[in-house]
Amino acid sequence: MGYGTEEYGFTHHSFQEYLAAEQIRNTGQCRLLIDHYGERWWREPTLLALGLNNPSIIEEFMELVLNSPHFEREPGLVLDAIGDSIVKPAGPFIKAIFDKSLTVSARQNVIRVLGIIKSQKAIESLRHVVGEDSTEIAGSAYEVLKDLGEVKGLVKPQEEKPASIIWDRDASEMVLVPAGNFLY
Repeated sequence: MGYGTEEYGFTHHSFQEYLAAEQIRNTGQCRLLIDHYGERWWREPTLLALGLNNPSIIEEFMELVLNSPHFEREPGLVLDAIGDSIVKPAGPFIKAIFDKSLTVSARQNVIRVLGIIKSQKAIESLRHVVGEDSTEIAGSAYEVLKDLGEVKGLVKPQEEKPASIIWDRDASEMVLVPAGNFLY
């Protein structure tokens, strides 16, 4: 459809999104996808660009997105891209799962992605993280491995409970009493 003497457009958005994705992939503009991460119009071009192959830009994109605040706040696009893509790069996520400078929620998102990737290296990394001191991270990894049927030989991480807490209402100290019968 002509918009002017030198400007044309496509009335069907899917074709327009595909052409945008092709151009982004062919010119290696991963930074452009990161700059527009989370914007509604850019979702389909991003998924298409990451799904295209020869050459694939998905690994470069994943390395960039892991170092941005987008992944922690809105992991859905990454989860969808990994789920839809033929190429499922585990490397950036395996590196990130051991990066303790990342927030707990970002690392939990990494665990979810590794559960979608399901490669042997991804599973080995998740199994290693189950032994970590952080019960939040270890528990998340255990749950993903349980869903994959890969918990054989692992012990489920238990949430540590404090010996006592201070009650907000009157600042009195409260002591944890284990469940079960007791003599009063």
